[in-house]
Amino acid sequence: MGRRPKQPKRRFPGISAVWGEKQWKWRALMRTNGKQIVGPRRATQEAAYEDRRKMGAADRTLPEQILTVGEAIEAVITAAKARGLPQDTLNKTFRAHGTYLLSFWRPETPLTRIDATEIEWFITESQRDVDEEGHAKRARSPNTLRQKDLPLLRRCFEIAGLPIPSIRAPKLRTPELQYFEMTELAALLNRIRHETFTDKHGTPLKLEARQRHADLLQLVAQTGVRPGELGRINGADIDLKRGRIRVREPKDRSNPRFLEITPGLRPIASRLKPELDEALVVPGGMNTISNICRHWKRRLDEPRLSGRILRHSFCTAQLAAGAPLNQVQSLMGHRSVRSTDRYAHAIDKGRAKAAAQLDHFFVAGTSAC
Repeated sequence: MGRRPKQPKRRFPGISAVWGEKQWKWRALMRTNGKQIVGPRRATQEAAYEDRRKMGAADRTLPEQILTVGEAIEAVITAAKARGLPQDTLNKTFRAHGTYLLSFWRPETPLTRIDATEIEWFITESQRDVDEEGHAKRARSPNTLRQKDLPLLRRCFEIAGLPIPSIRAPKLRTPELQYFEMTELAALLNRIRHETFTDKHGTPLKLEARQRHADLLQLVAQTGVRPGELGRINGADIDLKRGRIRVREPKDRSNPRFLEITPGLRPIASRLKPELDEALVVPGGMNTISNICRHWKRRLDEPRLSGRILRHSFCTAQLAAGAPLNQVQSLMGHRSVRSTDRYAHAIDKGRAKAAAQLDHFFVAGTSAC
């Protein structure tokens, strides 16, 4: 008897694979009124999913708008696509958080089953740093739950035409603002460019790749451009004569942004322009910066290395140098000056903490004498 092949990946909610002597087949499943309804075996997932849709239409006693969790999330994503949102926003804001919700509820779970008690369980369970078996896991941030996961769940109820359960969202937590000093960042980029690193096979990494990685990281750190915005810049947006880079489709589309090409950035812009002319956009866009940071975070043993923290470093460097708050707001592309003011408060808090530590040190030293 031949070895059974690996079970294929399911592409539709509400169906399951079953071994049929020589090949995998598919069948529809639905649980209603405490009973499990099983459809006939089909050769394709599409046919089984069509059975599932027919079963649902025939069996539902509630209004036709009632959807399962998986269907509701797909409906929310379809509605977001119709609004013309960028693909990276769709993937990051909707698909990623929809996938996270489906790790707690199966796609075929009816929305009517998810009440306030279920949501309280979800909020509590997602913030735990260990699972039921005691294994370590990554806890969900209260900010992510409040700003991403729970709004998506609310939207699922809205689009299904169901009353939204009362949701007591966790309190927002002000995260610690992390950033690099410019001397630290210069040392990291210098290591990427000049030290010899090897891949998992022991082969030295190519100098051209290391140079390009350092160029992109320096561009983010010296202009404060968002990684997603960098992914939409092409060669025509780099104007070496005027010394500026046009940000294509910035986050605040009502406010066009231009990045200044300083003398230190001119060689980098000159190297990137031919590549962008040929490839139209930075290959991979936002994911390129994320992957580069993930790649070098391990090799440089620097856990802070990320596109967001490089952007924070640019902002704090501008404010520490005495740049006006409204000017830094324009450079960062913030819609509100309050977003920029967070960085100023963090700098003032850091200075006050350093002064308090010095006072404590010298007072302790004086009393010891």
